[in-house]
Amino acid sequence: MNNVARVYFPYCLDKQKDGSWVFLNRLYKPVGFNTQPQEWIEYRDYPVSIFLEDISDDLIREIAGCDKDVWTDDDHQVTRIYLYGDMSDPTRSEEDMKRYMGRLESVMKLKLGKEPLHSRNIICPS
Repeated sequence: MNNVARVYFPYCLDKQKDGSWVFLNRLYKPVGFNTQPQEWIEYRDYPVSIFLEDISDDLIREIAGCDKDVWTDDDHQVTRIYLYGDMSDPTRSEEDMKRYMGRLESVMKLKLGKEPLHSRNIICPS
């Protein structure tokens, strides 16, 4: 898949240690980051994480569609939610696209949490 979706559409939601979430593209970069695949990105260096309100297990299952698309840690806490996989890439078929759009619909129901979106100072180069 060498198209706009690879960079500009969510592939998964990645939970951070502080409880915030980063929406990642297929390159495991924040959505919209069009960098080389091997280039490592520290998410905490960019204002890309958000806190989500009331993200329940039921909503996580609705977003993921199935348990294999939800990754958990050793304490069974959700760490990543996949919206599609290699065999269900939305550009492969109309059925896969419908499934992905349904998952995006569930993501769009999420509400931002009350925590500040970003509390650290971002210094922009001059």
